[in-house]
Amino acid sequence: MKQLKFLLCFAVLTIAQSVSADTVIPGGAVSGMWVTANSPFVIGGDIYVDAADSLIIEPGVIVRFEGWYKVDVYGILKALGTAADSVTFTCDTAAIQERWGGLRFSEGSSASRLEYSVIEYARASDYWRPYEETKGGGLYFSTSSPVVSHCSIRHNIAPTYYGGGMSATYGASPVFTACDFVDNHAQYGGAVNLEQSADPVFNDCDFIGNSATLNADEFYGGGGGAVNMVFYAAPQFNRCVFAGNSAF
Repeated sequence: MKQLKFLLCFAVLTIAQSVSADTVIPGGAVSGMWVTANSPFVIGGDIYVDAADSLIIEPGVIVRFEGWYKVDVYGILKALGTAADSVTFTCDTAAIQERWGGLRFSEGSSASRLEYSVIEYARASDYWRPYEETKGGGLYFSTSSPVVSHCSIRHNIAPTYYGGGMSATYGASPVFTACDFVDNHAQYGGAVNLEQSADPVFNDCDFIGNSATLNADEFYGGGGGAVNMVFYAAPQFNRCVFAGNSAF
């Protein structure tokens, strides 16, 4: 009987430990390494990687946002998933209807890498936020050229303006390889918005089921169900698939 009680107590303690395994990040500067054993990482405020710092995220880590909080990258962010175990940036849209604020790469972050990662259910800001934050629901690149490979950018929105999946501006030239842009939505550029001499490269990427709410507009260059390009943007699309995208 004593042995049975001991086993029951041990089981209860084990369950309690597994339930309380969340790592809470309240906001502010982040750096170092986020390991799978401490996943999920629950984000309770805006976080940023400083210019002199780096943050490396292991395969299998889930980064879950508890509100409209964003990740500003001024240094190096490496989310290094694998084919068998991705890194996921997400939120519970049933509980957090405002979603989260996406990954935003600024000058100095070009050594960043996203590999086998999922960026989903993010949202660019509305009118009352700073203008640049209305661009790029899932990803935003300004004067920055990280490498993004084997990632899924899905179910993200830019309800006010540009680039539901991603937006690149001010000469940004990220390289995307074997990435999927699926079910993203914006007013201009459902999946991708490119402007101000941005020249990203897309190799073997799929653009599926993305949408924009506006048709061609002479000044802004058009709704662009999959891609919107203005102001000297010069992207390359190599062996990419476009299917089921729409503007209306």
